[in-house]
Amino acid sequence: MKDFKRAHENMLFRQFLPNKLTNGKLLHAFEEVWREKFIPAPSTPLSYCDQNVSLPVEGREALSSFSLMRLLQTANITKQHRVLHIGAGTGFGAVVLSYLAKSVVCLEENEELYLMLLNNIEQFSASNIKAVKGEIVGGAPLQGPYDIIFIEGAVLDIPFSILEQLEEGGKLFAYEPLFETSSRQLSRAIRYERFGKTYTKTSFFEAVAPRLKGFNSQDDFQL
Repeated sequence: MKDFKRAHENMLFRQFLPNKLTNGKLLHAFEEVWREKFIPAPSTPLSYCDQNVSLPVEGREALSSFSLMRLLQTANITKQHRVLHIGAGTGFGAVVLSYLAKSVVCLEENEELYLMLLNNIEQFSASNIKAVKGEIVGGAPLQGPYDIIFIEGAVLDIPFSILEQLEEGGKLFAYEPLFETSSRQLSRAIRYERFGKTYTKTSFFEAVAPRLKGFNSQDDFQL
């Protein structure tokens, strides 16, 4: 049987802290939320490995806890922030976000993952999370606008319709693939920040992140 207690401690003390991932509120959230509860079999034993983990839906993977932590620390989310979480999967990132943000709207389009998401939110009594089922490329405009939009995965393009859901001064965080081929997952962390009708883009570190399908067309992309 997998020793999840030791794996959980290794994530905190051997993956996060040596790599300067030291945000106290984030560390507390990752300490409280046990990742194996969100990773269905047969991938459960890989919950704390420094790699993306396959979910029981073709083409979907859970972002590694390390890559998730790095992007969340960059986002610096506080209790003043209303967050839209796109590509919520089974809900691990959403529950972690609930420890940081004022409110979290988490969006998932796959029925099987959405049902797992609902169950996990209930299990963790995350009262500031609202789950929405819908196409992830459309965002959730009815619940917006948002101070932070957090996309859990790598996307080639950000539709302008999603950027418009940001509040003035709001920020979007995601990973952007460095290669067009979907089999290569090396990506860079990016941020878009809204100033009126202008959106500035900033790039940060490189990481491995699974591709989120649907964000492939530039037809609706505009800065």
